[in-house]
Amino acid sequence: MEGVTIRELAAFCHGRVAGTLAPEATVTGVGTDTRSIASGSVFVALKGPSFDGHGFAAEAVAKGARA
Repeated sequence: MEGVTIRELAAFCHGRVAGTLAPEATVTGVGTDTRSIASGSVFVALKGPSFDGHGFAAEAVAKGARA
């Protein structure tokens, strides 16, 4: 995943870059679990019938996730 920018990820997902994200910042990976999220990665908040990963987004950023 090295070399992929926030802007490219947003375009791939038909999304947009918002907030204070640096569009040209590169990401190093993708994670769904804040217990093992790597610095520089993108946190994907999964939602299911008994959990909602959106509640962990701030923790993921605090641990170094770029988005």
